[in-house]
Amino acid sequence: MINSTHNINQQTLTTLPMIQTPSNDLTGAPLIPRRYIVLLLMWLGIFHVYILRVVLSIAIIPMSEASDEEWSEGTRGLILSCFFWGYIWNQIPGGYLAERYGAKYVLMTGILISSFLTMIIPFMIHSVPLLLICRILVGFSQGITFPNIYYLGARWLPSNEKSRGMSFVQSGASAGTMFTLGIGPIVITSLSWPSLFYLSGGFGVLWALLWFIFTSSSPEDMYKGNAVISLPEQELNYIVNNRNDPPQDINNTSKPWVRIATHPAFVAIMTNHFAFNWGFYVLLAWLPSYMDKVLNFDIKQAGFFSILPYLALALVSPLGGFISDLLLNKKIMSLLNIRRLMQSLGLILPAMFLVLIAFTSPGVKLTIAYFTLSVGLSGFGYSGYAVNHIDLSTKYTGVMWGITNTIATIPGIVGIYLTGWIINQGNYWWVVFMIAAIISVIGNVLWLLLARASPVDFDKEEAEYDAIN
Repeated sequence: MINSTHNINQQTLTTLPMIQTPSNDLTGAPLIPRRYIVLLLMWLGIFHVYILRVVLSIAIIPMSEASDEEWSEGTRGLILSCFFWGYIWNQIPGGYLAERYGAKYVLMTGILISSFLTMIIPFMIHSVPLLLICRILVGFSQGITFPNIYYLGARWLPSNEKSRGMSFVQSGASAGTMFTLGIGPIVITSLSWPSLFYLSGGFGVLWALLWFIFTSSSPEDMYKGNAVISLPEQELNYIVNNRNDPPQDINNTSKPWVRIATHPAFVAIMTNHFAFNWGFYVLLAWLPSYMDKVLNFDIKQAGFFSILPYLALALVSPLGGFISDLLLNKKIMSLLNIRRLMQSLGLILPAMFLVLIAFTSPGVKLTIAYFTLSVGLSGFGYSGYAVNHIDLSTKYTGVMWGITNTIATIPGIVGIYLTGWIINQGNYWWVVFMIAAIISVIGNVLWLLLARASPVDFDKEEAEYDAIN
């Protein structure tokens, strides 16, 4: 049975032997820190859920051809977007479940369910309603993913490792996307399109086994023996003493929903999460179709060239985190200005390249280069809005991510379906790109006006710490 009081509050923390060792003394700690193992498995979890998310974008064309009646662009848009109909409902509950039962178990359960549902999708091919229901449930089971991932990040990462740690974990999304876009067409042509779903779902079982063995919901849990591997005292001290504000047990307290949702800094995160996801989700779902219909690539060519933007994203994401932590640790810039810089790079530069695609009619090579730069440079945003959840409050990180990702899932529903509708009206791709660019610019303006990087005590009426941005 899962322990519902896995979180360790401040009183409990004082009973752990963490004050016997200086906070930065890692003498005697293992060569590979336990938190790095947890981060790697978090990365693999994100890698896998994006395989499950993207696999349908690759298989949609052969699935349509194999169905009783070939699907229109509108129907394809409906099928591609329905994942988010389920995904949107489980964001806030995902944060609550992490606090209640432990992110280790909640994340593992959600990914296992979505893996199983993905494996049965081929059996739904002749019924669009059943296919829609199955993908909605895949989305619902994956809705807990990022609230739990950021809950874990808030507890496992010292302050000086937040940016590069979480940007590394987030890069699993682009790596999973890139892997699926590259391997998917090969699996389809060499085996069959149903095999793509069977293999994708099966990987989740292997990941869940590794996750169960090597992780825990917090370093305190691992220290107490709630994992197969143990956490040395030195590493426990280092993590807990270098976190922003120690996570506390909040199971028995009411959450300050209004103070969180209306705080200007939180509004900045929410709007920028929305702006980031609009461009990301639209391109994620429709880029293979654009390369098929506009650039006249076959499925293998489309898959290969679709990899490049996400390869760039996988490289830029951790690079942004490394640069952010370097600027912070060298005291070159304040944390607030680092967040402003990274978010601006992650929104304005991608918007610029989308405008170039919309209005300059570039050739095939330049179009691919612009798409690559647009998607890749957005990776700087992971060191802006994404990690800023942890900046504001480690205590409410999971809940905060649940709220912002609920709002940021709307582009997955509206944006993807709207794109299909716009294309049906006459292949107005320039309209699709301009909408994404305009939303990015608006988001960035709000970020520059409202963002902050110092912790917020949402439990107090006046949510302010004496911290310097």
